[in-house]
Amino acid sequence: MGRGAAPAVFKDPHQPLNLLDIPRPADYTDEVLAAHRNTAQKSERLWERLGKLLAEPPHPGAASLGLLRRQVSAGRFRILKGNLAEIFSIPIQRAQLARIAKKHPTALLVSGVQVRLMRDGKLSQLKLFSDNIIIVKKGNRVQVLAVFEVKAGFKGGQEATEQIFEWIEGRFTDGSQLVLPKGSTFTSASGRPWTSKRELSFTWKPSDADVPTVTGLASAGERHLITARGSSALGVDSGMGVASTVTRHELSQTSAELDYLCGDILLGRPAPVKKGVLPAAP
Repeated sequence: MGRGAAPAVFKDPHQPLNLLDIPRPADYTDEVLAAHRNTAQKSERLWERLGKLLAEPPHPGAASLGLLRRQVSAGRFRILKGNLAEIFSIPIQRAQLARIAKKHPTALLVSGVQVRLMRDGKLSQLKLFSDNIIIVKKGNRVQVLAVFEVKAGFKGGQEATEQIFEWIEGRFTDGSQLVLPKGSTFTSASGRPWTSKRELSFTWKPSDADVPTVTGLASAGERHLITARGSSALGVDSGMGVASTVTRHELSQTSAELDYLCGDILLGRPAPVKKGVLPAAP
């Protein structure tokens, strides 16, 4: 769910952006850009939800410039920017996992989390929930210890506050489900990752005590906002209020740097990294 605002050069959000128009930040050196690009290209998450973009033919005239792509829609640009922010946020999330694991040694960082919301006695279709959570599982009960939300845009703090407000204040009605779909990734405090082989679902305040249950979605648990460096202030004092303390973290990258990195990657459009396989050394 990490989402990145489109850069200012998107004058019309319904028109494609010419990637060559994205300005390069003055202090974004070749060395730093190369390091960011290398980190991004090693992650299998880089192209998540972008299959249609990868399937599109190059823009007419791009080949004559030696480029694979010059234009991309605002929506797909935001997805890629959000994917980059999520990739760069992983060290922050793992640091929080290591801290929490001192008290809860079996704590796990989980990605791919979704929800089914109970409305009028019926469960909704699956919806994205957050950019990872930390849980502990005891028997058929899961406790959510921390929730992460990643925002790549300049107004990331305000945007994330609104989402956390929705989570805490009434979004989860009795009977709603926290869902860990098949393929969700679990990471232990030691850094060992694995994926689920089947869907796991846990119900918030179930009517049947024997149903797998989730706790910690309301006032319990930590809320962590991860934003691009230099993003606008977190809106905690804006009158919205939240039910639990929100901790803010900043990425090393600014929103403008993420914009430029998106354009740089799309202009070269490196091949997606297959699961478990890193690019060959030059």
